[in-house]
Amino acid sequence: MGSIEAALAALALQNQPNYTATALQYNVDRTTLSRRHRGITRSRVDYIDELSLLTQYQQKTLVDYINVLTERGIPPTNTMVRTFAYDISGKWPGKNWVYRFVDAHNDVLQSGYLQGADMSRTKADNIRQYERFFEMVCGLILLH
Repeated sequence: MGSIEAALAALALQNQPNYTATALQYNVDRTTLSRRHRGITRSRVDYIDELSLLTQYQQKTLVDYINVLTERGIPPTNTMVRTFAYDISGKWPGKNWVYRFVDAHNDVLQSGYLQGADMSRTKADNIRQYERFFEMVCGLILLH
């Protein structure tokens, strides 16, 4: 528990809140303590959760579900993750939401489909390269 939370808990026990004394006791800013206690402002984590499509708990649950699917051999695609987020929040995520989500949770996500493809692999993966390869293979087979 941080010092601001401890100070807020101490204020909750007081009949007549004394912001100055409590702020000095817990070494927090008096104005911040007063505003938080009166409900004018809220913590940064609460504010970010309000702005985000998914709360921190929902994001962790989604990451865990993606990892379970990946372990079962069904790694989800970006479209699937976007649909999962819609099912959780009831709002459609923006077109770049999945990329930001993957970037933020890259250290714990196990799915390879959600990672961006290497540019050299993307360039090599085209129909002309495959056609040339199979023409060479067919030519070698006909020679023997």
